[in-house]
Amino acid sequence: LCNDLACSSPTILVLDSTGNVGTFTSIAIDGQDRVRVAYRDETNSVVKLVFCSNAACDSTLVEVVDGAANGGFTSLALDSLGRAHISYFDASSGNVKLAMCDAALSCSNPTLVNVTSSGAGQTSLALDSIGRARIAFYDATTGDLKVALCNAAACAVRLLVPLDTFGDVGDFNSIDLTSTGLVRVSYYGASQGDLKLASCNTLSCSDVTVTILDSAGDVGLYTSLQLGAGGGASISYFDITNRDLKFFSNAVPGTTTTTSTTTSTTTTTSTTTTSTTSTTTTTT
Repeated sequence: LCNDLACSSPTILVLDSTGNVGTFTSIAIDGQDRVRVAYRDETNSVVKLVFCSNAACDSTLVEVVDGAANGGFTSLALDSLGRAHISYFDASSGNVKLAMCDAALSCSNPTLVNVTSSGAGQTSLALDSIGRARIAFYDATTGDLKVALCNAAACAVRLLVPLDTFGDVGDFNSIDLTSTGLVRVSYYGASQGDLKLASCNTLSCSDVTVTILDSAGDVGLYTSLQLGAGGGASISYFDITNRDLKFFSNAVPGTTTTTSTTTSTTTTTSTTTTSTTSTTTTTT
């Protein structure tokens, strides 16, 4: 926990120390600055959630969210009432699943939904303004990036939409939504070693623009996406060729900025469209 803007003297806490725990972490903070962390318990192969009781996190509650799933690739979001929603991959069934907690400060009776029937992988979750889940995931069977669009908060019915099917794509995905609820997903294109961005132009993702953001070497692993107030994307990611942490931003319309932590160089380029179909591919 950072105690100032510079994070000069952070507080480091152990939230769960029972067994081998803490892989595939995902964090969210509620309206009272209380932390929630979803993660995998490697010892018991289950998905867990830890609740901090206050902003200082001086007491915690740890609950098993899904004890039957061999769960991983967790992604956490909170609804308007502070209740946790968690997407994850169930390795036992090969499904993407969604857990919806029944209360803000506990998850003793979650609702579990099988979002896909098989062949899934890494997940990333966002909730729209009325609490409907949007889950980006890598389809390990087809090697595609897909998104699940829940029709209501309960996600009893959902639409599964392919966003990018060009080669082996969609791993290390991260999702965010624009102010109008349009889906944006950053991810790794393994076939070409590129950082990519899928932008839905409709709420149903019936029209998608796919953009190659960085193709210099083998780049785009471990992406994390955040949209600004104007909808511009900021993405952190790993450059495996140079072993660098990199940062991409298109906060200024029509321009892009890519920064490496080791070289401290910045390049700005204009956008050039290379093809336009029902799925548009753009290269910067």
